[in-house]
Amino acid sequence: MKDNRNPDGAARYCCECRQRERRIYEADHRDEVRAQTNKWREANRDKVLTSKKRYWKAHKEEAQATILQWREAHPDKVKEYYDRYYENNREKIKDLIKRFKDAHREEINEANKIYKQEHPDRYRDYCENRRARIRDQYVDDIKRIAVFERDNGICHICGLVVDKDNWHLDHVIPIAVGGEHSYVNVAVSHPKCNLQKGAGW
Repeated sequence: MKDNRNPDGAARYCCECRQRERRIYEADHRDEVRAQTNKWREANRDKVLTSKKRYWKAHKEEAQATILQWREAHPDKVKEYYDRYYENNREKIKDLIKRFKDAHREEINEANKIYKQEHPDRYRDYCENRRARIRDQYVDDIKRIAVFERDNGICHICGLVVDKDNWHLDHVIPIAVGGEHSYVNVAVSHPKCNLQKGAGW
């Protein structure tokens, strides 16, 4: 719609014209508009939350697809957000995890039992990583199969070949005395050789 009475020809009561003017204004005053919007959101948190819930309910599948697409396109930002959230809410998250585990103890134990039987190598990897974290040591994401292939299945203590289905991931410098859980500090060993060695080195 055009109004010849105005220099720019815009009709003040035309929705299309007003929307075009607002887009131009927002583009020219981006920081100011953003600050005003954030200020309004802070002062009207309940309204914002209600609006988001209403929109989500009406466009759930579309919103989920948009979120998933954004996350796949920005993995670094997603990781940064979750790391920051964990740091700022560490105790809250630990409490939630503890309450969930207490309420679902039997289901978790059964699921862990099945996983351990189906993925023994991954379970051992998890146990080794967890043990190092508990002692607050440096931790690499070590895969047992990678160490076995690197060492050609030979025990680094006695020099003999180990059983592929029964061997230990030995820390050359034990974690108990400050050793790292890293590829440079782990090696293949016989269970007997590793247990006899203990924390000595």
